Amino acid sequence: MTVFPAKLLLFGEYSILLGSSALGMPFNYFGASLKFITPETGETLLRANESNLQLKGMYDYFHADPVVFNKFIDLAHFYNDICNGLYLASTIPQRYGMGSSGALCAAVFDRYKVKAHDPWRPGDVEGLISMRQSFVQMESFFHGKSSGFDPLVSSLNMPLLLVKDGQVVPAGLRKCPLEGSNLHVLLVDSGQPCSTGPLVNNFLSDFAPGGRITPLGTTFCKLADMAIEKLFSNNMDGLWGEIILLSRFQLENLSHLVPAGLRNIWADGLKTGLFTLKLCGSGGGGFLLCFTRQKRMTHDYFKTIGLPVIPVSNDF
Repeated sequence: MTVFPAKLLLFGEYSILLGSSALGMPFNYFGASLKFITPETGETLLRANESNLQLKGMYDYFHADPVVFNKFIDLAHFYNDICNGLYLASTIPQRYGMGSSGALCAAVFDRYKVKAHDPWRPGDVEGLISMRQSFVQMESFFHGKSSGFDPLVSSLNMPLLLVKDGQVVPAGLRKCPLEGSNLHVLLVDSGQPCSTGPLVNNFLSDFAPGGRITPLGTTFCKLADMAIEKLFSNNMDGLWGEIILLSRFQLENLSHLVPAGLRNIWADGLKTGLFTLKLCGSGGGGFLLCFTRQKRMTHDYFKTIGLPVIPVSNDF
C-alpha cells in the first residue's frame, strides 16, 4: 500500500493558530502505510495490535456521526478491514511534532474514500478545499480541533502554503526550499515525546485570551510571515535574520515549551551564531528545528553533546 510521509512545519508553529501564514512540507525520512496483521508480522505484533485498536476507536468515532463521515469514507469497508487485522505500520515518531496522526488520516482517506472523491489534480481548487475539510473532520478524532493541514501535506506529498486568509495552496516547490542555498536545516532529537493538546490550550489562553490576539501574538505572527516572505523572495540573508528573531522570540516568550535541558544550548546557538533553534510542532519535547550556515560544525557540536540530528536539507 501507499506510504505516506511525515509532515514538517517549516514555519508557522503556534502562530498558525493566530492566523499567520505557514509552510508545511512532506518529510519522507519517516513514513506510514496501512497493512494487515499476518503470521509474518512477528516482533511488531504488539504495536500492530495497538494500532488496530486505535483504528477501531477511529471507526467508532466516525460511525457515531454517519451523516458526516459516510459522505467521504466507506465505513463498511473500513470496519471489515479492521476486523481482518488492519493496522498502520509507521516509522513516524508519535508526539514528536511530525504529523503522525496526519499520516494516518491520509492513509485511511486514500484507501477508504468513496468513489465520488477522485484523485486531486493540480489546479483543482474546489477539490483541495473538499479534501482539507474531510481531513478537518477526520483528525478531530485525535485533537478535538484540526486545521486539516498536516494530513493534506502527507496526502498530496508536496509542500503547501497556508496563506493568511486561511486558504491552502501548493507552494510550487518539489523539495525543501533551502536546497542549493547556504542555509541548512536539521532536526535535533530532544528524546522527550510530548502531547499537543494541553500546550495548545495554554498558548491560546496566553496569546489570544477570549479570542482576542494580544500585541505579543501579533508580533509572533509578523515574524512567521516575514520569514516565509524572505524565503519565497530567495533572500537567504534576510531569512537568516528573521529566523534569529523567531528563535529569540520563542526562547523569551515560549521558554516553557523548550525542554529545560536544551535552553542553554538554544541560547548558546544564538550567542555564537553557529546555529539557530526553533520549535518543531507543539514543542515541549519531540524534535527541534535547527538552522545553520555551518552544517559540519553544527553537526559536530550536537554529536559532542550527544543529541541525535537528522538532516532535512543538504545531506552530509
